[in-house]
Amino acid sequence: MADPVRMAALRNELDTDPAGVGYTAVATRDAGDEAAKIAFDQADLALLLAATVSRDRPSVTASQLDEAIDEGEEAAYAASGTDEDRIRAINRVFQIAGADGTVDIRSGTKARAKLELAFAGVGGSTTRTALGVLLTETIPRTEEQNFGNTHLGDIQSARVF
Repeated sequence: MADPVRMAALRNELDTDPAGVGYTAVATRDAGDEAAKIAFDQADLALLLAATVSRDRPSVTASQLDEAIDEGEEAAYAASGTDEDRIRAINRVFQIAGADGTVDIRSGTKARAKLELAFAGVGGSTTRTALGVLLTETIPRTEEQNFGNTHLGDIQSARVF
């Protein structure tokens, strides 16, 4: 039996489209024959599973961070003699890595603050661009809303819930 709380949440998502994803309107779906309803449900499932929601990535590996840092920029900081704080901040991030080699980079963490300090005010920085990409991830709406593993049958069940 389907979880009633999950089905209610899924139906609300599909019926109200709170994020403006573009699900099939209830009236449009209801006006269709069975084949059209299945097609609408398949389209809505595809929208739910598409990676469209951007969020802060919770963690990255130290090697991912290392790859994001442009060696030329890091060397220029070191050579300038005026960017010691930037170099210390970069090195401190790698020291913060946990036993599993990951760094918690969510907003409000020490590692995030150090990364922001290291590359603050560096316009056009290759590293800053790479870190911006690394610090965020795109996930499906199903994950954002904690719908779990969602299939066509779930959409169909939620529609009649």
